[in-house]
Amino acid sequence: MNHPEIASSLMFKGMLEKNRTLEKNALVGKVRRFLPDEVWGVIREEAESEGLGILTLGMPEAAFLQGASGPSQGLFVMECLVEAARNALRHEVPDCRPVALFTAGPAEAVMILAHPPGREATLAKAYPDIRRETLSAAARHAFGPDEPSLPLAVGYSAIDIAHPDDRERMDRASLGAYLRAVRLGRENTAEMLDTRARLHELFLTIMRDKLLQPAYQPVVDFAPGTVLGYEAFLRGPKDTPFHDPLALLSFAESIGQVFALEQLFFQTAVAGLGPMEPGQLLFINIHPASFTDPQFTPAGIPGYLGDHGLTPGNLVFEFTERQTAGDLDILQQKLELYRDSGIRVAMDDIGAGNMTLRALCRIRPDFIKADVSVIGGIQSNPFNRVMMETLVCLGEKIKGRVIAVGIESETELTSLASMGVQAGQGYYFSRPEFPKPLVT
Repeated sequence: MNHPEIASSLMFKGMLEKNRTLEKNALVGKVRRFLPDEVWGVIREEAESEGLGILTLGMPEAAFLQGASGPSQGLFVMECLVEAARNALRHEVPDCRPVALFTAGPAEAVMILAHPPGREATLAKAYPDIRRETLSAAARHAFGPDEPSLPLAVGYSAIDIAHPDDRERMDRASLGAYLRAVRLGRENTAEMLDTRARLHELFLTIMRDKLLQPAYQPVVDFAPGTVLGYEAFLRGPKDTPFHDPLALLSFAESIGQVFALEQLFFQTAVAGLGPMEPGQLLFINIHPASFTDPQFTPAGIPGYLGDHGLTPGNLVFEFTERQTAGDLDILQQKLELYRDSGIRVAMDDIGAGNMTLRALCRIRPDFIKADVSVIGGIQSNPFNRVMMETLVCLGEKIKGRVIAVGIESETELTSLASMGVQAGQGYYFSRPEFPKPLVT
């Protein structure tokens, strides 16, 4: 791919002068797309063999328009930022090439970067140094050593290129990367940037080297006293900040990688499960962000399950009651795609939030998982008993089995069984472990 390198600030100056009277993000509103046509063409070509990233360069818009010399001073500062960023990239990551440049407003430039596949972790690690070099050089050239400088911003994010030929998806992926880069560029302490860069590098290493570690907790069927199935819990590598699943998911959400993380976890959980008895189930949680991802479809799941001796009938996707806060119709449509393929559905954390009976009745989950807050001390808490008895009654009406989560004592177990609860899980039976624990 022989795109001329973004060689001079003159080109950027011309672009800025062309757009200088537009409101911020006017380009997006005008064409209803984030990427200009010529930039989309470059991205599509580069994505065939290269990884892509986005670098945002900006300054306060008020300072750009109202500086001592007016917008011409702002143009000069932006030119210095672009040139300084090019030099910093050349110095820190020589095999990373700027291949396109456009404006997202009069005081903000967007630079598209191409690099060899697999270099995302290297760029994430180098970002703090790229930012420091860019800001230092731009301020020195634009303001001189003795002049007060303006607050300038440099942000970075990788672009997900899962669908390089689909313009709508690539536009959405690029816009998401742009927003993450802008947000990162506003983090203005060196310590914060260094910490985030280290976490970003660790996250990308986990994804690249497939370092997730599932743990399995048995779900016990009370009547026969056998294992109904196992719930898979997400864990990052031990002795890292991402061993905590909440920290791992939170960071993935902040960089737009929840679906990629859950894809890898699904594959890891299935591959690590080991032999299953006929009819046993694997429960896997689905993060709310995945339900809005266009890649979230059943395609490929039956084949992957079959490679490990499972069928869609062995799989249960769990989601929490928080997800019903949005459009129930959209949620139902998503769930029906999976049910049609044989995958079952569980609603988790029931009783912990504001789940309505209407939502439960509309979704009609195959399994209703009562939250640990309802289970604790149920033998002596009349309110919790009423709630559990109501869930059992509702489950019978909609043909959904009730599973109690967080059972820690024999007293809780016998109380739940006496109320008609059919299954449960918790430390009384086993903690989540790898490999999956055997319950007798």
